[in-house]
Amino acid sequence: IPVPQQGAQHSLLRSSSSLPVADWTIDQLTRVAAKLRKNVLVKDRMYHLKKYAQCFVASEAVDFLVGTEIVDRRSDAVQLGRRLQAELGSFHHVVYDHDFK
Repeated sequence: IPVPQQGAQHSLLRSSSSLPVADWTIDQLTRVAAKLRKNVLVKDRMYHLKKYAQCFVASEAVDFLVGTEIVDRRSDAVQLGRRLQAELGSFHHVVYDHDFK
C-alpha cells in the first residue's frame, strides 16, 4: 500500500498491493483502516431528509483507495472495504442495510 511520506514502512505496505485483497493480513487491513480514518471525510450527513451522524460515503473511500494506489481497481477497493467491515468491524452501514459497496 503506497504511503508516500513514510519511508521504510512505504515498501512494506506497497507489497500488499500486488497480493489479492483476500490474502492481506490483519496488520495490513489495520493500516488501511487507519489511512481511511485520516483521509476520508467523516461528518454528519443528510439523506432523504434524515440526518446521519459521523458517517462517510463509501464511494469516497473507494476513490481514496484507488486514487492512492492502495488497490488498482474499484472492485478491489470494494472487496477491501468488505474485509475491513467484516473482519475489523471498522464501520457499518448507517442503517445496517447492506455490506460495503
